Amino acid sequence: MTDKIRFIAWLVATSFLLTNCTQKKALELPVLTHVLSHNDYEQPNPLFDALDARINCVEVDIAYINETLYVTHAIDEIKEDNTFESLYLKPLRDIIKKNGGFVYKKGVPFTLYINTKTGGKTVEKINDFLQKNSDIIASFTKEGKTDKPIFVICGGPNSIVNTQRFIVAEGHLETPKSFTSSEFYMVNLRWTTYFSWTGEGTFPLEEKGQLLKLVKDTHEQGRILRFWDNPDINTTYGENFWNTILDLGVDIINTDAPKAIKDFFDEKSSKTPKPKILAHPQLVNGHWSFFIETKGEEGDTHYTTDGTSPTVNSPKYIGPVLFSKDIQIKAKTFWKKNGSLLGSKETSKKIKTPVLIPSVKADVHKGALRYYYKEDTSNQLPDLNSLTSKKTDIVNDISDTDFKEDAMYALRYKGYINIPEDGMYTFTSKSTEAINFVLLHDILELENKGHQEKKRTVPLAKGLHPIQVDFYVGLEASFNLQIEGPTLQKQIISSNLLCH
Repeated sequence: MTDKIRFIAWLVATSFLLTNCTQKKALELPVLTHVLSHNDYEQPNPLFDALDARINCVEVDIAYINETLYVTHAIDEIKEDNTFESLYLKPLRDIIKKNGGFVYKKGVPFTLYINTKTGGKTVEKINDFLQKNSDIIASFTKEGKTDKPIFVICGGPNSIVNTQRFIVAEGHLETPKSFTSSEFYMVNLRWTTYFSWTGEGTFPLEEKGQLLKLVKDTHEQGRILRFWDNPDINTTYGENFWNTILDLGVDIINTDAPKAIKDFFDEKSSKTPKPKILAHPQLVNGHWSFFIETKGEEGDTHYTTDGTSPTVNSPKYIGPVLFSKDIQIKAKTFWKKNGSLLGSKETSKKIKTPVLIPSVKADVHKGALRYYYKEDTSNQLPDLNSLTSKKTDIVNDISDTDFKEDAMYALRYKGYINIPEDGMYTFTSKSTEAINFVLLHDILELENKGHQEKKRTVPLAKGLHPIQVDFYVGLEASFNLQIEGPTLQKQIISSNLLCH
């Protein structure tokens, strides 16, 4: 899709919103000033996907090659047509012209966050290029900035320049305080360097206190605080993470999912959000049942199971619904306002009838076997089947708690999990600076490559199920495997479930 076609499509959609009967509602939807479209140029429609989601800050990586500013993540990935001007400046100029002098609205300058991928004169050339577009790009002095529709933050080598500046720098809290906020504006930190929390449950008090201090220190310097490498909105606990972090005063958070972010904030703005069909059914009195999570302050949720759109005459959701074959569920919430019937957005999900994985019979003892391997892997994962373990013992849980200070080793856990009753069980693998693989019946596979949380949900029959977990560590790391099910709150797989 060419830039011209993208722009026309965006303009037509925007014009429709602003001229039809929902004009007031469209205008009330917030511009997402706390969101940065990470590596925006890698989206299917660079810039325009962010604009469609009302995101107000996009990240652009730039390399200066052969007198041209290219948009690219790496020099060997440069595409001739992907210039800074063609992908960003020209379409933004066209939008500003059509939209009365701004991208979204007056008083909300659109932010371009530039990362430089080449050194030398790159920042100088970016500044020169922006100066040629000074009618739409804000400039900076020690006293402040000019009022223009686009605001540019630039990170990378030599980003603070002393000439007439059309960029403002980003850095760390340790950047000298002699720089004013019109020279150095954004504190840019990696989330996983400071915090381990991924949004699950409550933010740990110690980490919460550390974040509040970072927010306070940054704001006292007159700067904004941005995090990257953070849990995205579409991760398991993404919504809880974003709600919590924004409430604590963080100014900008990364996303690689513009549409999901738009839906999230639209739901927050709605008094009656769309209902949520839970992904996994559960056994209720021996029958598979699906669940719908209803949200909001008012209205009734109605559903269908034949693929048709629900109406107020469709079945009303009041609790778990039994089913016995694969179905297409659709749900919608309806309510009355000023005598008119209104409806939320429709939600839809296909659900298959689970088939329980049968248990096995075995004579077993408490605990799991753990094998310890210490090998020079030459940066390659060893084949544990071909190695002899240095140590074998029996443990009560699947974690590495007694190897905290070790490095360059591998562990294999082998045994059975004793499942207490038929149902759906979720396995969660969590680790830092490590790689682990989980096999259950040679069916369930979880591969976790560090600083991640991976999940898999499977239907298991009551009884014994064989499990094997391989854990590889290069440097100091931690890891554990958790389980959650019908009568099990989320917990590390431990002695009450493990046997060999």
